[in-house]
Amino acid sequence: MADFIFRLTSVLRLREAARDQRRLELAESQRVEQTLQQQLDGLQAECERLLSAARRAVRPGALVLDRLTDAQRHRQMLESRRQELNARQANLATEIEGRRAALLKADREVQMLERLRDAQRLRHRQEVHRREIKLLDEGARLRLSAGGALSPSPLSPTLNMAGSDYHG
Repeated sequence: MADFIFRLTSVLRLREAARDQRRLELAESQRVEQTLQQQLDGLQAECERLLSAARRAVRPGALVLDRLTDAQRHRQMLESRRQELNARQANLATEIEGRRAALLKADREVQMLERLRDAQRLRHRQEVHRREIKLLDEGARLRLSAGGALSPSPLSPTLNMAGSDYHG
């Protein structure tokens, strides 16, 4: 009997490639999200350092107005950058959800084809087994009809016509 051939193998390979591509895209988005989070953490640390420096600058004693003005401008620039990164992060979160959904869909399509392949392979094996049994049954039937009756095996003991003597 011929080996099993899944006729949709090329479609399955295409779906697997598409699924793998969706997986790579999701991983890339997650890396970008991680980078954005690191940048936000860095901005937060820089804001805290700036605030600490501003507190030191306003201690009793000599007040350095230029330092306070520079610190205020720098803080505004950091805040603007933080808002920009937060907006990018929100957009990226939406993109990641879309990519997750696309990956789930691609994975379901691959699983559907794999289940179809497995079911067809099982049916093929069952059919091969059924045909083999049919051939064996037919061969046994032909041997029976050709010999007329079952002839004793050369290894089996034979009985005398009277049934009393054993010849082995």
